[in-house]
Amino acid sequence: MLTKSAKFMLLMSVLCAVLLVPISCKRLSQIRAKSNMRESIFNMQKHRVKLYLNRMAYCVPDNDTARADTSTAPYRLVTYIDSTNCTPCMLNKMHQWNDIIDYTRANGNHVNYIFIFEPKADHIEDAHFAVESSGLKNRVYLDTASVFRKENKFIPKDSKYHTMLIDKNDSIILIGNPKYNKKIEKIFLYIINNN
Repeated sequence: MLTKSAKFMLLMSVLCAVLLVPISCKRLSQIRAKSNMRESIFNMQKHRVKLYLNRMAYCVPDNDTARADTSTAPYRLVTYIDSTNCTPCMLNKMHQWNDIIDYTRANGNHVNYIFIFEPKADHIEDAHFAVESSGLKNRVYLDTASVFRKENKFIPKDSKYHTMLIDKNDSIILIGNPKYNKKIEKIFLYIINNN
């Protein structure tokens, strides 16, 4: 027969085990996710991005400051929105890029911004309207034939991998969205300011 203190110790051990196992599982899950992310990034950086912009239609927002992309810049920031997202919803947020576009242009950084949207067939008209009224200071490519996705099968489906900085050789230098991640923004600005 167990003493009162032995029963208490046994109860506390069981309680600790029950409480700590979920914490350990959560931590293990986080470690696996980080490892998978590193593996995805490493795999992406082994490939060159194929843009084929001439096979896509483009829209120019309804403003005087929208610029066309040129291939003379040492860097291009590519943002791809696929049909799994609400394309018009995403386009309505595009004006948020103007701050970083203005900053890089004002500081003489030569970065071309390439926004590629793959709208669902029934959202093409909405996408045109959303681009025209977005206030974005850049053209937007509408990839109605899924050219970007088909030519870049190495890019994971997870949207966190859909914004990338590439060099003039189409090699990926940085993966992540500087608008929504301050660490990525800091690295992005460091790269383009130290060209």
